[in-house]
Amino acid sequence: GASEPINEVISQKKSELSAECEKTIVAGVDVGDAHYSLTIEDQANILALTPLAQAGNSVFYHSDSNMCREYSSDEFLAVVNAATVFKTLQTTYCNLLIRQIETMTDAEEIRAVKYGVTELTGEFAERYEMIKATLIGDNGETNN
Repeated sequence: GASEPINEVISQKKSELSAECEKTIVAGVDVGDAHYSLTIEDQANILALTPLAQAGNSVFYHSDSNMCREYSSDEFLAVVNAATVFKTLQTTYCNLLIRQIETMTDAEEIRAVKYGVTELTGEFAERYEMIKATLIGDNGETNN
């Protein structure tokens, strides 16, 4: 209720946001016209194949609801890159959103925060944009 201590409201919201972040990451990412789920197992498989692709080898992998096929090293590294950027940005957004709600003092305002909907503000937005620019910039623009 209204008398609930603010730190409990914040704590509940943190748990909710973390769970939503996980769900969003697991739901995965689109690369070209294919979709790739990112369960922990999927992430482990991608990670295991990455060194092979980085060494210039083709690897076998599959997108959601498709059969396993051969990916050229460039093709697979595009998936790795997209998955990495996607996961990092989701994690960063979640982390900064949690820092942002920690600065809030109004319980209703905190309860109204929604993962993926609530925008970051001020220093939190600036930090996010900086990280995003670094990620996208360092990997070059994605050539789709």
